[in-house]
Amino acid sequence: MRCSASSAIRYLFLVGIHVKPGMRDWRQRELIEASGYIIEGNRFIEGLTMLSVDLNPKRKRENPLLWIFDPLERDPGYSRERFFNMQAAWLDGLLYLAVASGDEPWNGLLVCTSHDRQAGLLHAYPALVPHPVLGKWLYVSQSHPEFETVVQDMVALARERDPRMGVVPGKRKRSPDVIEMKASSAKRKK
Repeated sequence: MRCSASSAIRYLFLVGIHVKPGMRDWRQRELIEASGYIIEGNRFIEGLTMLSVDLNPKRKRENPLLWIFDPLERDPGYSRERFFNMQAAWLDGLLYLAVASGDEPWNGLLVCTSHDRQAGLLHAYPALVPHPVLGKWLYVSQSHPEFETVVQDMVALARERDPRMGVVPGKRKRSPDVIEMKASSAKRKK
């Protein structure tokens, strides 16, 4: 790709390489060539393949584990929604599975269940463990050697509406102190 010097300098600025017009020619040339452009006369020619640049860093990145929900998409009762920093699979109004792709312990599959229904799943699938933060849900890390096998089995169980899985998320509970504080601040505003 050929472009004018000013276009190349504008692009380099966007990706974090600041080439100022007042810089010495050799310093400009060094920065520009280091960024993958070749200078031919007073024009720049793209030398190396340039990386794509996300110009909107606030945009949420797509969860790489969404492939887990692919077998559920044909189910008429299926819906997928954002659930905090995870993507969650809902079947017939119940929350069955969630996937997270962050740092541990938020990097894998979460099986939505309750304490009283965990034992059967833990016995049948030793790779599942209670989640360290959300103890009532079970978790298998993406780094676990049996991750894909367990994921396939959990999705199959969810499609069959296994009674050991699926929860109705409760309403957020507020402590009496928070309720009182909100009520008193509302009175002050009036």
